[in-house]
Amino acid sequence: MKIQKRKVEELSGRGKNSTNELYEKNKLLSALFDYSVKLSRVSFSENFYIIAASELKKIFSAFAVTISIYNPEKSELILQYSTFSESQRSKAMKLIGHNLEGMCFKLSQDMHDEMLAKWVKTMYSLNELTFGSISPVMGKLLEKAFKMEWFSSISLQDKQTLIGSAVIFGKKGTKPPSDEELKGFSGVTAVTLSRWINEQEVLQTEMKFKSLAENMKDVLWQSDNKANILYFSPSGMKILGYSPEEMKIISFIDIISRETYESISKMIAKQKKLTGKNKPLNSFAFEIEIFRRDGVKFWAEIVSNPVYNHLGYLTGYQGVARDITERKAAELKIKEQYERLEQLNAEKDKLFSIIAHDLKGALHGFLGYSKYMADRIHSLSMDKLEEYSKTIRTIALDMNELLENLLEWSMMQRERINYTPENFNFNDILENSLRIIDQQAQHKEINIVRNTIPDLKVFADYQMITCVIRNLVSNAVKFTNRHGKIEILNAESTDHFVEIMIRDNGIGIEKDTLERLFKIDNVMKTPGTEGESSTGLGLIICHEYISKHRGKIWIESEVNKGTCVHFTLPIGD
Repeated sequence: MKIQKRKVEELSGRGKNSTNELYEKNKLLSALFDYSVKLSRVSFSENFYIIAASELKKIFSAFAVTISIYNPEKSELILQYSTFSESQRSKAMKLIGHNLEGMCFKLSQDMHDEMLAKWVKTMYSLNELTFGSISPVMGKLLEKAFKMEWFSSISLQDKQTLIGSAVIFGKKGTKPPSDEELKGFSGVTAVTLSRWINEQEVLQTEMKFKSLAENMKDVLWQSDNKANILYFSPSGMKILGYSPEEMKIISFIDIISRETYESISKMIAKQKKLTGKNKPLNSFAFEIEIFRRDGVKFWAEIVSNPVYNHLGYLTGYQGVARDITERKAAELKIKEQYERLEQLNAEKDKLFSIIAHDLKGALHGFLGYSKYMADRIHSLSMDKLEEYSKTIRTIALDMNELLENLLEWSMMQRERINYTPENFNFNDILENSLRIIDQQAQHKEINIVRNTIPDLKVFADYQMITCVIRNLVSNAVKFTNRHGKIEILNAESTDHFVEIMIRDNGIGIEKDTLERLFKIDNVMKTPGTEGESSTGLGLIICHEYISKHRGKIWIESEVNKGTCVHFTLPIGD
């Protein structure tokens, strides 16, 4: 009893841990989404380093964050910005003898290649973090002075080119984030930093406006009060697919929908009302879908500034447009992943509720029968003792099966089960899987017939397929009447896969029930022919394991005539 109780408590703890892990993943995914949106809106007039470093510090509750840029000509990382306070900078300067910003760290070719290969690395000493630029003794002094314990270094790279690095300084007593958690932040930071650096370089050219207008990806535009296009930079015409001559005769109404135009007009009217009469309007931004010349739509972010003449009259608008199709697609993907995680959370909550109910019911039955036997052990006949003992054993077997399936499913969800396929004879694993089930079949006087070919080779994970066979044959025994028959056979191999069939002449399955058997949010709790318990969790595990083998699993059934479960496995050598 104590062992069973401890198993339930351990399993419950694992469930809570799994839920907590999903919650933290959801939280981090949401933070990554907000972070990517915020960075994508950093304009060339803002300091990217300050915004990115401050956001990373807040997200990971870090002691500090630094951002460095890689100089390929000198093979150096140059520290551009840190979130250290003025007092902390002053303290560090006294110890190391110079300012933090501007510090250079020499990068060997091996270190450079390692940073490109490994996006994230957590270190536990400043000496290692600075590639030896800070001595071990000085590093220990700094770590102790600022109570720092770990340092997560993020490689910033774009198209296999090292741009720089960001370092998260961990507070003493905290744990560093995992590499998986930091990878997304590495990619988002690198892409937006690369874009920001490119914009800075464009702005610093001798022919600023000309270079900006003709070469930058963002589009410069100007229109009159009636939305007629007065100017469109060459990059814009290239994106839209229009020639310079065509751009002279079209308006914004031609490249956006009527509904969008009316929505923008309402936005301007509302802003005029809020600003007040005879007062200049502020600039505003919005996201819209624009039609290319070929009719294909893409997403653009528009920044619009009102244009006034020398008399103070509004003559039109001008601004910048940016193609954000990729960003919108990324935001949509993150949103879909977030919604999927929420759905999984809801499904798992429902599943745990069902499992808890079944465990509680079985445990109450176990306790009730055992108490009754303990209280009346001297007055019960041998027949009654045998009857109650068999009932208790049946309940114990049901609980054991439920716990085994729940443990398998929990480990599978947390990716704790390794998929290690190998070549073996299917009949060997079949015999091993049926040893325990044969006892259940004998109890119901059910005949299990093996009709698979003797030398049936498969390439599969031994443990996973053992679990699949155990669950499928156990189900067949549950839903087959006493004196029934179960047959295990194989079809001819096709397309490098072999089809295995487990057929019974049991009670069968309703058609509408068949369609819901492999869905976690619709686990079926149909009892067996002699009251055996069933949650349907075993079928969900089977579906996951067969999918892992790139196989298929499906069920054919007819009420009162029987059921046949089919699944395919890769053929072995």
